[in-house]
Amino acid sequence: MQNSVGGTFGVVQDASQYALETQIEERKQLRDTYLDRRNTVIQLLKTNQLSVSQSSGTFFVWLKLPEKITDDRRFAKSLLNNAHVAVVPGSAFGDAGQGYLRISLVADTATLASGINQLITYLKQYRE
Repeated sequence: MQNSVGGTFGVVQDASQYALETQIEERKQLRDTYLDRRNTVIQLLKTNQLSVSQSSGTFFVWLKLPEKITDDRRFAKSLLNNAHVAVVPGSAFGDAGQGYLRISLVADTATLASGINQLITYLKQYRE
């Protein structure tokens, strides 16, 4: 058996330290951007009576699927194939994730709103 130990290249570590120590306004802008995206997604989902986590400190939102949907993997695949919206089924993270979808907030707000609206429309007509 052989062990291998590695780390992030020193120059990258130095650049990261510099950014954390000096780029205060840029970090605030990034936090505000993700907060706006999260709030937009949550508002759209809650307006449509869907249960969603109000998480903080992450760029993901967890949506609880309606009880009529018993297979989150099948739903996520169907959503991708038919509505062209990509999400991750919660069961990919273990049994506790079954019945949830993980939605990433890395796209811009307009793209997220469009995707969420497509997801909502698809949910309304989906049949297993």
